Amino acid sequence: LIKKYIMHKILILLSLSVFLFSCNENEPTKENVTEPSIQQNRVQVIDFHTTHRCETCLTIEKKTMETINDHFKNEFDNGETTFQSINVDEKENEAIAEEYEAYGTSLFITVVKDGKSEKIDLTDFAFTNAMAEDDSFKTGLTEQLNDALNKL
Repeated sequence: LIKKYIMHKILILLSLSVFLFSCNENEPTKENVTEPSIQQNRVQVIDFHTTHRCETCLTIEKKTMETINDHFKNEFDNGETTFQSINVDEKENEAIAEEYEAYGTSLFITVVKDGKSEKIDLTDFAFTNAMAEDDSFKTGLTEQLNDALNKL
């Protein structure tokens, strides 16, 4: 009975470990990179990721793009809002990854106004809400983007 209990606990720990470290197991399905706008004052949305991404990481990017397309199309089209998907594993992205301290999947909003920038880290929010069955991710991101746009 004790052996069964110990084996059960070991299996649970192994399963949890696999889940927690699975973000490097799946190939990305697509890359969606938009060059930053030349407009001086803007809100940048940056989705950092590694080459191999888990379902949650891919969902963060997908729901972020959907939110921008559904609620901020005009701001995106006129350059007031930009979106970038940046692979932190690529050498050419090393400097920006270090600037944001993004070494894996991370989601940031950056408000650029009058040459100054304010970084808003939404990584915890993104991981907490990305896989929710409700619209909490899109609702929360919409609120954050509206707040950021109001700072311009």
